[in-house]
Amino acid sequence: MNAPKVLFVNKSATSESLSHSGSKDGTKIYSHVQRTRRWKNSDHGIIQAKRLTKAETRGRHASWSGDDDSEKGTTNIDQGPLSNQIANGNGSAPTKPSQSVTSNDFASLYKMPQSTEDIVDPFNTTCIVVDKTVHTLLQYYLHIVHPSVWHILTAGRNGNADIFKEKAMTILKGCLSEQYDMYCLLASMNVHMRYLDGYESGKDNDYFMVKAVKASQDYMQRVKQISEQMIFNVFQLSFAEWYRNNEHATLVHFRAAANMARSMGGLRALAKPIADVLVLGDGYIAGELGTTPIFSHTDFAMEDDPVMSPYTDHILSQLLSGSVSVAAGLLEHGQNEIVPTELNLIITDLAVAMLITNAADAGATPSTVAERSTGWIYHRVLVVRHRLLEQKFDDPRSESIKLALLIWILQCFTRAGRLRSAKLIAPKLRKCLQKMSEDSWKYHDEIRLWVMIVGAAAARNGSGDHAWFVQRILPSVASGFDELAVRDDLAGVCCRFFYRDFSEGDLIGLLARDIVKMKRKGTSVSAPVGYGAATLRD
Repeated sequence: MNAPKVLFVNKSATSESLSHSGSKDGTKIYSHVQRTRRWKNSDHGIIQAKRLTKAETRGRHASWSGDDDSEKGTTNIDQGPLSNQIANGNGSAPTKPSQSVTSNDFASLYKMPQSTEDIVDPFNTTCIVVDKTVHTLLQYYLHIVHPSVWHILTAGRNGNADIFKEKAMTILKGCLSEQYDMYCLLASMNVHMRYLDGYESGKDNDYFMVKAVKASQDYMQRVKQISEQMIFNVFQLSFAEWYRNNEHATLVHFRAAANMARSMGGLRALAKPIADVLVLGDGYIAGELGTTPIFSHTDFAMEDDPVMSPYTDHILSQLLSGSVSVAAGLLEHGQNEIVPTELNLIITDLAVAMLITNAADAGATPSTVAERSTGWIYHRVLVVRHRLLEQKFDDPRSESIKLALLIWILQCFTRAGRLRSAKLIAPKLRKCLQKMSEDSWKYHDEIRLWVMIVGAAAARNGSGDHAWFVQRILPSVASGFDELAVRDDLAGVCCRFFYRDFSEGDLIGLLARDIVKMKRKGTSVSAPVGYGAATLRD
């Protein structure tokens, strides 16, 4: 029989208890265990523990299961495509979540032991056993969803380590100690995984939603005071419904979260991560439904940053001088007819943010503002997006420009928006364009062409909307059947408006391929009146 494994923790006057482990003692215990396990398995990576039976786990630790009859104590995930992505996630904002991380890095983040075997836990307080489904969804949140939403919070602060240690792990620890927190997060991640990334967790949509609603009702009876965690949970329920296209339930939950936020003093009174996700969610919902956001941009817009202001003023002067191409097609003289003053101001702010983004991408940001520029860009784009959503223009040409700008922002600065919202707004852009006569764009043909390119790149490939946009771009294509030449011409047009190759390059390449295919089939439409001279070569 193996000798029992015991870890003695020295107690002192500062210890919470002489017989039980407090949070500090638990940290010492777990750190010791992790160091020991990593040392034992340094040549083999993370431990692949054997499955435990119910008898082995019963009574030893608290447990979480996605199924009342599922096997507990198991976290050996089947090595499918999603498992590989999760195991290799690294905390950047992934558009293709397949980047690698070393086993030591992963172990430092890994807080749910894979087995009760070899775990030294004399007070039975530091280990939570979860089943495969729960483990998969929690890891999916930790390595895929959380970095894609809150990656900006770590810009300029020791890479991405802080976001896991300070934010994501705090949320997971709360989930492992409270059913309400756990099931709300699981419900959201289950549908997020299915509808945005196309993977199955093994549970249908209603399974965790039913548990989350029941846990929510029980929690509300026990706890009467509103908290930030409660707001976060209601937000997760809202977006669980949003991902599966339940519009009514989405609005009910999100309005409840918004009212809770207001009762606590508004967005400015909340922790920034919570306020940020509310603003992001508000923008997604308003953009897809074509409604005014629940929150105003004035609810979260920050005052001018004294460190950034000299730099932004310099960039603005460059923009106004006409020495840069960004947004030139919208801001130059002669476009006032379809770009009213308020829209002009919004475009100017977005152009400044884009120029600063370009400088950051090129590593040309001045050292005095390098640490703050990424956060400034993120916040400025949020404000611009909300300002656009708050505007309604009588002129369908102005409205179509607004929708094109919204789509562009979603494609370049968000993940969920790129995967979903832009595709849902593209049909609205088509309907807006269909309201006006062909000759109403006379003298503004370049703007119309850019709007069509944005719509085509955003529309779901193979849909009628996508084909409609491509057909109306086709008369302007003068590059023959060379896909690379067509792509370069499309990008050249976009550069006079808004274009970021890092985010849009693949989309423009696919659009060029579809244009060439349609040209080969000879399905082009005749050029509308007023556009005969407007080609991608002009």
